[in-house]
Amino acid sequence: MGLFDPILDHSEPVEARLRRELTDACVLKGHSQAESTRMANDILDEAQRRVITRGLADERPNMGDWLIEQQSCNDVARRTVAGLRLEGVGDDDIRWWWNQSALERIAIEVSDEVIRMAVFLKSLKDGLDAKAAADELAKHYPRFGDPADGDGNDDSRPLPFELKPRVWDFQDRLNEVTDIRNRAINHFSSFNALVRDAIRRDHV
Repeated sequence: MGLFDPILDHSEPVEARLRRELTDACVLKGHSQAESTRMANDILDEAQRRVITRGLADERPNMGDWLIEQQSCNDVARRTVAGLRLEGVGDDDIRWWWNQSALERIAIEVSDEVIRMAVFLKSLKDGLDAKAAADELAKHYPRFGDPADGDGNDDSRPLPFELKPRVWDFQDRLNEVTDIRNRAINHFSSFNALVRDAIRRDHV
C-alpha cells in the first residue's frame, strides 16, 4: 500500500486533509505522533515545492475528465491517453489520478519515495549491500513513475501512478497466501514485471 489512501473528500481544504491523512498513516506505521507530524510536514513541503517547480500551481481542475473528453480533438490529450492505454490504464484509472489536484498527486509520489527509501535502508541495516538491497526492493515492492523512464521492452520499468489502486488491490490479494505470493514473485525479475504479466492476464 501507499503511505496513505487519497480520498476525494472536499469537506476540508486539500492541504489540511493531506496533512491529517499523512500524519495518521505514519502513526499507523508505528511512528510517534510527533515524528508522524514531522514526516507529514516534510512530505507535504516537498510536494508543494515540486508543484511550484513543475509549474502546476494553476493546473485546471479535474484534469482526468478533460483528458478523456478531449482525447479525440486535442493532441496533448490524445498522446497522453494513448500512452496510458498501452500500459493497461483505463478511464477510471485516469479519472482517479488526474481528477486529484497536483498537490495530492505529488504528495502520493513523495510518500511513495519515502516508503521505498525506508525499505531500502532497512535492508542495508539488516546486512545487505547496496545492490542486494536494491534488488530486494525491486523484487517485493512496485515502482511507480513515468514508464518512459526505461526500456519499453523491460517489464521492470516504472508503472504509471494511474494504476496504483489496482496494484494495491493486487498486492493485498497476493499477500493473503504467502506461498503463492513467494512463488509468483520468484518467477519474475521484479514486482513490476509480475504486475505487467498480471495486467496482460486481466488479473489486475
